[in-house]
Amino acid sequence: MPQDERRDLTRFVLNVPAYVVTRPKRSTPIERYRTRTRDVSAHGAFIYLEKALSVGTRISLEMQLVIGSLPELLQVSENVTVTVNGKVVRRNHEGIGIMFDAQLRFHQLQVGEEVKTNGTTEF
Repeated sequence: MPQDERRDLTRFVLNVPAYVVTRPKRSTPIERYRTRTRDVSAHGAFIYLEKALSVGTRISLEMQLVIGSLPELLQVSENVTVTVNGKVVRRNHEGIGIMFDAQLRFHQLQVGEEVKTNGTTEF
């Protein structure tokens, strides 16, 4: 999808806790940065991040959402983690713009559980 077409998608202001997970090289350990989202669309997001990741860097983004109606509807915790892989497509002094890959993954958090990187992060 061309860049201008993606930018025409509706962006929603969504300021939620998140983690950006990177692995600079296959032989190096995973790096994890606690952050917040600024806005999200169907194909990407802008993330506040002091770490200067290069354009093209592959990342995994974990966003923690709180959906208050989940406990009564499904008898589960109201905390849901959305995990999506993507790459950095732009950066500025505030953070990075990420273009998502097609696949989103959802993980139901247990009450009191924090967002964690599981072994399924793909780069």
